[in-house]
Amino acid sequence: MSRRAQDTKHVCHPLQGCRVTRVGHESPEPQLQGLKFLLAKFKGTKTWSRVKYVLNDTKVNKATQNLEHAKALLASALTVACGELSALGHTRFETVVQQSFDLARVQADTLAQSLTTKLDSSQRAIVSTLSANHLHQTSQNDQHQQLSVSRFGDTQQQLSSVQHK
Repeated sequence: MSRRAQDTKHVCHPLQGCRVTRVGHESPEPQLQGLKFLLAKFKGTKTWSRVKYVLNDTKVNKATQNLEHAKALLASALTVACGELSALGHTRFETVVQQSFDLARVQADTLAQSLTTKLDSSQRAIVSTLSANHLHQTSQNDQHQQLSVSRFGDTQQQLSSVQHK
């Protein structure tokens, strides 16, 4: 497992959600609630002093700044979440690849064992056949040798009988 996948494992659990993501998602809520409150508070009044109070530059700038900050937090949270998903996908990919290599190794070991067994049995059959052929050839050679010896003996007898005459 990669170092990044190990690090992200402790930061965010997919079923529990990320703290960073929750903070990024919840950060605009107080600002939006404050703006809704002001809207509700001054909704019915149309006096210029009320409008100026609601549209005060410092209040508008502060609310805008807070919303920008919340937007940056949300963007950071989404970046972290995207990284988490990427690391999680990478971890799953590593697991699938590792399982595939393990399966291939087991299949290769099984195939090697099967081939070794078949080769051993073939070698025994060949040795048995060669031994049987050797015994057969030896017995034929012995028979031919005995026949040759007896013919040689007969020829010797015929020669000696011809010489004595």
